[in-house]
Amino acid sequence: MKTTLCIVLLSTMIISCDDEHTVQLPARGNYFPTSRGSHWTYENKYPCDPPNQSLICSSTSETLAEGEELPGDQSYEPFISATSGYQFVKIIGHEYFLYAYDGPDSKFLDSALPVGGKWINPTASDNYKEEFEILEINATKEVHGIMYDDVIVVRSKYMWRMDPSTAFNDVTETTRWFSRDIGEIYSKRIVHDTGGVSWIFENSLTAYSIIPN
Repeated sequence: MKTTLCIVLLSTMIISCDDEHTVQLPARGNYFPTSRGSHWTYENKYPCDPPNQSLICSSTSETLAEGEELPGDQSYEPFISATSGYQFVKIIGHEYFLYAYDGPDSKFLDSALPVGGKWINPTASDNYKEEFEILEINATKEVHGIMYDDVIVVRSKYMWRMDPSTAFNDVTETTRWFSRDIGEIYSKRIVHDTGGVSWIFENSLTAYSIIPN
């Protein structure tokens, strides 16, 4: 497929375009753009429905930076995510938060931490734990033939235990790749079921259009 690529650098504005990707942003912004009207398209791969769980099915979905404002708290930007539970997102400096309806707000990214930096989000119960760790910074990642730079890789583990006297067991393990000025470019989620079987779900960015603030 023939691809046309153009890049214009004017002061602090970068404009890049090709057949499927458009971005207009101040140079070196954050890792999760939330400007209204922006959108991202993902290819999703996941186990097919029973009885064909051993096969891999695929689909496409779209993430949108739009929607109604959060009642009572306009510090959050509306966000409709196709790859996670993100619905309202707030960025405070280097910290990125997801609004949670049924519990404490969740920090899903901290761009100031070094490799190995960790944090634990509060949960509604002592029998659940959500732990995050920075795996890579300043990384590169190729997704569908596009090379993204300035990537942060963060892994989250959601764990459960029967009661406080027992050890935590992993329920899900999700690794996400965030590219500066673009947002989430790839994710891989591993779901562990009680029978000892693990299922893999992948989301990879295929197209995006980011509106400048």
